[in-house]
Amino acid sequence: MKESEPTDPTHSLEDSSPRIEVENEREAAGETVRVGSPFAEGTAKAPPPLAAAPSGETFYDVGPMRYTAMGAVSAAIMVVFFAAMAAWWFPSGGTLIAGLGCVLAIMGMFSHFRNLSVGLLVVHVVFFLTCYSRALE
Repeated sequence: MKESEPTDPTHSLEDSSPRIEVENEREAAGETVRVGSPFAEGTAKAPPPLAAAPSGETFYDVGPMRYTAMGAVSAAIMVVFFAAMAAWWFPSGGTLIAGLGCVLAIMGMFSHFRNLSVGLLVVHVVFFLTCYSRALE
């Protein structure tokens, strides 16, 4: 009768972990890793890994809010026309419309269109002050 060895599911993990540690130690020691056939003459060495430079995009990535902010910029552009008409026709309503435009422009500052959002914010503040002063008359 043959004796059977118990099967251990972690056996393969234990065997592979020392190899990983050895490879990491080689990389830490600065040894180069050969690429290609070890029997070919003049095999190339692996190129040094490039350090990932942080881009400005990663600092402003706010997830789904970014797309909401892009929609807010386009809505603020549309609201400019309504605020302009309301400033001439119905100043007290234009105050509310220009206030909405200010909120939309502030939300738009979280998108890629920051400069456009700042410009829209200035335009909406001017319309807000114009409509407010006309509504007080």
